[in-house]
Amino acid sequence: MSEPNESADILYSIAYFEEVAGGDRDFIKKMVDMFIELTPVIVVDMNKAYEQHDLKEMGRLAHKVKPSIANMGISSLNTAILEIEMAGKDEVDSPSLAPMLLEVNNVIEKVIQQLKMAYLIP
Repeated sequence: MSEPNESADILYSIAYFEEVAGGDRDFIKKMVDMFIELTPVIVVDMNKAYEQHDLKEMGRLAHKVKPSIANMGISSLNTAILEIEMAGKDEVDSPSLAPMLLEVNNVIEKVIQQLKMAYLIP
C-alpha cells in the first residue's frame, strides 16, 4: 500500500522515459511535451470517429495512442484502450464503448493537468 500523499493520485509514471533517457531531463521533457501536444488530438479524433459510427477509424486511433499511454505509464487505461481498439478492429459497437471513451477522455485530461503542473507548463 502506498502512503497517503500527493503522489498517490498521480495517474502516470515517467519511469520508462527515465530508463531510456539515462538521466537526460531534456529528453524526458520533450517526451512529456509531445504527449501533451499530440495525445488529446488523437483522443478527440477517436471520439469523433465513434460519434460518426466509424468504428474502424476509432479502433485505428486507439491503436495509434496505445503506445503513448503505455510509455506514459497510464496503466488505468490499458484495458479500456485495448477494448476500444478491438471493438474498432472487429467493427462491433457495444454499450460499453461510450463509457470507456469517457474514461479515456477523463484520465487523459487529468494526466495532462498533472504533467503541466509537474513540468511547469502553462
